[in-house]
Amino acid sequence: MNPVLLIFLSALLLTFSACSSRNRSAQSASKAGGALTERKPSAALTNAPVRAVMPRSEIRGRVTTVNGPGRFAVLKFAVGVMPPRETVLGVYHQGVKAGEIRVTGPQRDTMSVGDILSGECAAGDEVRAD
Repeated sequence: MNPVLLIFLSALLLTFSACSSRNRSAQSASKAGGALTERKPSAALTNAPVRAVMPRSEIRGRVTTVNGPGRFAVLKFAVGVMPPRETVLGVYHQGVKAGEIRVTGPQRDTMSVGDILSGECAAGDEVRAD
């Protein structure tokens, strides 16, 4: 027998068997007393506070490269957390604020460039919104 024909017949058989099983369950439910009943949650679940999980939207990144004479740095951010241009970010070295950078671009993927406005920064420093 042709393998393509065999696969087609198998798929056809599975399709019709699935449809017939759905019809049987609906018929048995109607014979058992009408429509299907809906389950209601218990009172303990309905009085529970609703908690929404929100993604972190903090702008945090790292300095990857610094050009001292040009007073600019290359910054790397997490995926989806790129700050808009002209955003001023604080530079933190070991948790202590060491300067400020203005994101100027160009921006590509998770990398961007920023001008050093004040202070000093080094590769590995953290940048974040103040």
